[in-house]
Amino acid sequence: VVSMSGSGGGMGGWSQQSYPFSSSIQGCMDPTANNYDSTAVCDDGSCCYVDPYTLQVFTEGCDSWRLGWQIQDNNGNTIASGGNQNSETYADNTTYKYDICITDTCASYNLILFDDWGEGWYYCNQASATLTDANGNVVVSMSGSGNWSQQSYPFSSSTQGCMDPTASNYNSLAICDNGSCCYG
Repeated sequence: VVSMSGSGGGMGGWSQQSYPFSSSIQGCMDPTANNYDSTAVCDDGSCCYVDPYTLQVFTEGCDSWRLGWQIQDNNGNTIASGGNQNSETYADNTTYKYDICITDTCASYNLILFDDWGEGWYYCNQASATLTDANGNVVVSMSGSGNWSQQSYPFSSSTQGCMDPTASNYNSLAICDNGSCCYG
């Protein structure tokens, strides 16, 4: 871990920041996982044993390095990130593809998109993000628009609803009970 300290003046406004790093290649070291990395020498705990979701990001024509994303679980924990949220520098007019391990079938998640200039992923042209589940179904589809610095897109990996057949709003397709049952 590298720690840096500085004063709170100017645009920085930070007093201390730590950055973890390792000179060894990190990744999943379990050959039975679907994201096994044969070049990894340090297991980073990222092994995935389910078919992953896919996030495809298409960057726009200028200043794409300002774009980033995170996927957070319903507790606000970041489970994946990319672009400027993960120290990546996006090139203009380029497609990036990420496999995302979503393991909790009843949890709710948020795809959070960031634009540090506040152009809403639409500076010269539209950038876009498409998240598909393991079966190829589109879960989130977004094309840049508006003036925002951060935009959230909630999603769930399973159909949620009332699972009590005696309730007035029973959902026979629900796989996860979301506590919304009504009786009256």
